[in-house]
Amino acid sequence: MKKIKKGDVFVFKYNDRKFVVGQIIRKMEHHIVVIIFKDLIDKNKLNDINIDKLTPILIANTFESKLEKGDWVIVSNKSVKNKFEKSRYYKVGMNGRKTLLINEKNEIIRELKKDEEDNYCYEKYVSPVRLEKAIRAFIDKDAWKESYNCLLISKYY
Repeated sequence: MKKIKKGDVFVFKYNDRKFVVGQIIRKMEHHIVVIIFKDLIDKNKLNDINIDKLTPILIANTFESKLEKGDWVIVSNKSVKNKFEKSRYYKVGMNGRKTLLINEKNEIIRELKKDEEDNYCYEKYVSPVRLEKAIRAFIDKDAWKESYNCLLISKYY
């Protein structure tokens, strides 16, 4: 198996003819951060993927298991777009205490006002299977779950 690294472009099967494309934008110690594109690629064009022409739709902290098993196949490595280099921000708060805004390094940025809290998501780690379900729900316009909303890239960039 190839060593997994930032910039790796991978694909996984959507149906017999089409594949979903993703990219690793961060490689962390215990997880990876990936973006998933909404554009499906024909199986005959997997070697000619131009991610600059694809539309990113989902972003998630996930795990390498599907890459390690070979269900997600690395097809190339491309530089990560600058806008995805910026840290995402999350909310954190417990038991009615203040809700704080933090970055991906868990640094506190500031306290959130009550009317700002819905603009941010809690940091989550999503299984690769759940991520596959979310992109299928988006593409098929079916079975979208409210919990998928915090996977939408528009929540962060």
